[in-house]
Amino acid sequence: MIQERNPSEEQPKETEDQDRQTSVKASTEKVEDQERPPSRHLWVGNVATNVTKEELSEQFSRFGDLENVADYPSRNYAFVNFKSMDDAIYAKKGLQGTVLGGMALRIEFARGVSLWHRTRFFMYL
Repeated sequence: MIQERNPSEEQPKETEDQDRQTSVKASTEKVEDQERPPSRHLWVGNVATNVTKEELSEQFSRFGDLENVADYPSRNYAFVNFKSMDDAIYAKKGLQGTVLGGMALRIEFARGVSLWHRTRFFMYL
């Protein structure tokens, strides 16, 4: 038995594509909105260009021993790596929104390094 399709139930191709794009965008936003798992590595955003690596070290070292600080003034962010995950968690809570150089810091746990970046790094060792 062949079923007849009702034309009013079919969606035009454009609508399907728009729905798919909206769905992908929504799922991407959900992933970005979710907090990353705790780690020793912090991403510090909204860092004013006049804030030095030493100033960042001074602020974050109040919460524990630092492994290193890497700043990117032209991009307004930095990475702060602690020796202890607990210290990083306390620093994130303690310094979130702190105004430094006229801008409120935004602190998140850093994303892991992608496999591609790891592979490229070890190729040059």
